[in-house]
Amino acid sequence: MNFFFLFGLLGITLYQYNCFMKKTILILVAVFFSLTAGAQNKSQETIHLNNGTVVSGTIVEYVPNTTYTIITSDGNKFVFEVKDIAKITWDLPSAKTKLPNGSAKNHFAKGYHGFVETGVGAGMGTYGLDMFKLDFVNGHRFNENLFVGGGIGLRQPTADNWPAFIPIYANGRYNLSPSKVAVPFASLSAGVAFNSDEGLSEGGLVVNPAIGVYLNKFNSVLVNLSIGYDLMDVPFFELKTLPVFPYSTISRRIRSTESFVFNVGITF
Repeated sequence: MNFFFLFGLLGITLYQYNCFMKKTILILVAVFFSLTAGAQNKSQETIHLNNGTVVSGTIVEYVPNTTYTIITSDGNKFVFEVKDIAKITWDLPSAKTKLPNGSAKNHFAKGYHGFVETGVGAGMGTYGLDMFKLDFVNGHRFNENLFVGGGIGLRQPTADNWPAFIPIYANGRYNLSPSKVAVPFASLSAGVAFNSDEGLSEGGLVVNPAIGVYLNKFNSVLVNLSIGYDLMDVPFFELKTLPVFPYSTISRRIRSTESFVFNVGITF
């Protein structure tokens, strides 16, 4: 009797949990779409000029590297030259803040820029490894679209007894014109990854292509999200069985480990 009672109680509990989860998912989906719709209805562009002037409205025209044209809510039309613009943000009308002159930074402006990026990788293929990654990149932005720099990072496999790898590489990034909240970009890094257990005396090829978006909506930082493919040469030890004594040997081989990676970073 106790067995059937417990079995029935378990069934009722699982049924109630399943109903609860279904209701929770429906509520979350409804909230998500309502928030998304609200943001689409209320969001607007804000142009911050170098002299401290702030104009909010809808950007209706952009001439690459030349001018932005914006129409305010009361119908006034303004044309601003790119060289006079400190930054462009996308925000809620009630949250608009006038920044003091010189306090805003244009993360797509020509000159020095750097970013910090972290991510996780899921192993792919025969020699794939799950790993944690961290990157520091500094370089020069030639215009609002093209960035070229160099970086150093960390690749730490999550499996036991694996050493950390230190990649040193060149990085190039190209993004579309930053006139929207989400700015698509493509990135390619290539260089050498050193084995930390061997005193950085031996390195292997590392290549990291990625695609993603810059979230051009925060006043102080530029956030980026990306997905990519990491290929890195690392040492593997292979056991071979022989038909004669000593019957087996262990040999060291360099193999390419592959990972599908997700990254998040900030530009400074």
